[in-house]
Order: sequence, then C-alpha cells, then structure tokens
Amino acid sequence: MPVESFQDPYDMPESSWILLNLMHTYDNRIRPNFGGPPTVVACSVFVLSMDEVTEVTMDYGMTILLEEYWNDPRMAFANYSTLPYISSGMSVAEKIWVPDLFFANEKRASFHEVTVHNRLIRVYPDGDIFYSMKLSLVLYCHMDFKAFPMDKQRCMTAIESYQSTEDELIVLWKMPNPVTVGPEISLPQYAMQRDIPFGICHNRVSTGPSNANFSCIQFSFTLVRELTFYIIQTYIPTSLLVLISWVSFWIDIGQAAARVSLGVTTVLTMTTTTVGYGAFAGLPKVSYTKAIDLWFDACLSFVIGSLFEYAVVHYLWTKDKAEKHIRWAASKESFKSPTPYHGGQNQSNNSYLYSNTYKDPSSRDRDHCSESDSQNSRFGSRYNYQTSYRAVRKNSYSSHCDNDPEMGYSKLHHDGAALAERKRCKLAAIRIDRLSRVGFPLAFVTFVVTYWVCYYRIYTADLPPIE
Repeated sequence: MPVESFQDPYDMPESSWILLNLMHTYDNRIRPNFGGPPTVVACSVFVLSMDEVTEVTMDYGMTILLEEYWNDPRMAFANYSTLPYISSGMSVAEKIWVPDLFFANEKRASFHEVTVHNRLIRVYPDGDIFYSMKLSLVLYCHMDFKAFPMDKQRCMTAIESYQSTEDELIVLWKMPNPVTVGPEISLPQYAMQRDIPFGICHNRVSTGPSNANFSCIQFSFTLVRELTFYIIQTYIPTSLLVLISWVSFWIDIGQAAARVSLGVTTVLTMTTTTVGYGAFAGLPKVSYTKAIDLWFDACLSFVIGSLFEYAVVHYLWTKDKAEKHIRWAASKESFKSPTPYHGGQNQSNNSYLYSNTYKDPSSRDRDHCSESDSQNSRFGSRYNYQTSYRAVRKNSYSSHCDNDPEMGYSKLHHDGAALAERKRCKLAAIRIDRLSRVGFPLAFVTFVVTYWVCYYRIYTADLPPIE
C-alpha cells in the first residue's frame, strides 16, 4: 500500500501519523548532525536490584533502568502537532538511530521481555529523544582480599561508545542525579554506601590504525563487608579453641594421655577449620596473605605451641626415668647366661667363669676387689647351678670392697649429684608450666589487640576518590 495513503490525519491517531511522516525519509544508519559536531548523549542509571556478589568469579549482578537522552533534529515535529511528546516502544527503537553504548566490564547481559519488551522511546517536539530500557547485568569487579573479612570492595561500571569515536559521539551524565539506588536494596554480606561516585573515564579506549578515542562514563559501588557473621562464625570459635588448648597447663604433668589428647584434638580441629575455610567462605585462591589467614595461622601457632610446651615439660619431668631405663638395660646386657656345672676337674674353672661373668660392672674397675672375689669363688665349696647363681648375683649387686673409703665417697657423690639434677629438672618443668599459664594468654591478648587495631583502621578508612 502506498505510503501517501497513510498520511491523512483523519484515518489514524495523530501520533501515528506524525511518526509515519517522520520515518518516511529517515535513515537510522546515520547519526544526528552527521558531518557536524559530535552527538551528545546524556545517561542516567536507576538501580532496581543488586544480586549476589561472587568473590570466586569476581563479579556482581544488578538490574537497572538505563536512560539515554539526545537530540535528533530529524525527529522534531513542532511544526506538525501540539502534542507534548510521542511515546512508543521497541518498534520505533529499531527504526531510529540509537547510541551504540555498551558496558565495558559486562560478562553477561539480557533485556527483559515479560510481559512485553521493556523498552520505551519518547520523542519530544524539538527532537529531543528519551530512550529507556530494563537490563539485567553481570559485571566484572576487581576485588582485593588482603583485608578480608574487614575489606571494602569498589566495583566500577563503565559505559562506553562501541563504534562511534569521540569525534562523532560524546557520552555524559544526566545531571543532577545521574545514578540512583533504590532505598530497599540491601545485600546479605555487604553494606552498600548510598553515595554513588561517578565521573568521566580518564583512561579512554584507543584502538585501530587511527588510534581513535572513545568516550565513556563510569560510576562505582562501594561495598563494605558485614563483620557480624565472621565474628560469630570464625573469630569467636577459633579464639575458644586457643583457650581450650591452655587447659593442659593446669593438668598434672604426669597425666600424659590427658594432656596429649587435648593438645592433638585442638590442633586437628584448628587445622581442619583453617584448611576448609577457603571453600566455606567462597574465596578465590589468591597468592597473597589475607587478614583471616594471619588470624588462622596465629591461632594454629598458639595451639601447636601449647602441645610443644608439654613435650618439653614431659621430657624434663621424666628425664631421670629415662636414665634409669638406660642403666637397667646396660646392666641387663652385662649379665650373660652362666656356664652349667658339670662336676669333675672343670668345676673350679666353671666357678671362676661364672663369678667373673656376673660381677657388677662397677667392681670390674677395681681389679683387686674382683680378683679377691674370684679367688673365693674358685676355692669355695661345690655348689649346684642355682646356688651359685644366687650367690654371684648377691655378690655382684652387693657393695664390693666396702672397706674402700675412696669408692664409697665416689658412690655417694654420684648419687647426690643425680638427685640434685633430678630435682632441677622437675622444678624446671613445673616452672615452665606456671610461666605458660601467664605467658600464652598474655601473648595471645597482645596479638588480638594489635590485629584488631591495625585492620579496623583499614576497615573504617575511606577508599581513595574515583579518578
């Protein structure tokens, strides 16, 4: 059907008649003011909702209304009608020139089409055009987790021209309130600051052989992580594990099973908590140390330190027992099986061998005593094997050469020194336990105060202004 037949204002609504006349010679491939000054596009963003922030993939989602304003003299209809504006939808948006804008940090995006395409075109008599659309976006956000969980994240969003260079199209913000956030928007893990900084991109994109610049604008969200969850789920439980490990300092040193089992249990629990926290918190595997890593490592060090403390205490407490065991083993090794008695002429030789075999090691160093003992055994009466064995054991463990004053003094001096050393070791073990009861809590409190003072300053500090 010829176009002229649709130009009669009596056959259709006035707005339809105006649009048909405007579109009659319109070419949507050509920008407004082609060959002249660049087209200025003003934008505003209304944030309808904020979706979950994902630390692992470093992105966040949001649903927005993107509004664009520009002037196209070809769409002016002040000479045709007195209507204040003409509204239409996607059908007109596909027939006129629209800015080729895109989100530079977009990962995924989609238009809303329920129940109809959520797009609005409004044309004013002077050629001003208002274009609004509803979008769902998943945007990349560079995150720094050095202060996690006392961190702040600034998520930038940049809107740029895709095809038109800065000489053809300039993107600006629609003042005075270019970015608005709905009052009911909230996130479970973050508190979002309502003051949204915005500006013009300073790092403009340069590409192609002509090295052309492309206009862009940007705004950012500042997300402050909520600490309550991490205090309840992380800091308090790990602090209690450290406190539980100190209970061993008040358990008797001799109760090795109780103290070791308590220490091992706390170490394993802390290790499991530390290793599994990354997956639990949904954090990426970064190559730097986070604040929570420092906390876990310190708590694990205190727990392991209490276990090592008991290892030292137990060694000092049982040092004399170990020495007794060594002396008993050496003494046992020195005794060999006696040669059985066969009677006859070998009796004296067997008795001599038997008595020398079962001599006390200390008496072997005194040859004159050993020789006297062996002579008595050699010329003594004939004994059977059992009688000789008992006699020699008695002779071996008895005090040989009791009349030797030098040997008696040496033995008493050795026993006294051993007793003093034993006492010093036990006192040292008790002293270490008592010092640990004070030293470990004092060191942990010092660490906790230093940790929270340093990181809370970072948590409450303002981020640098947007460039």
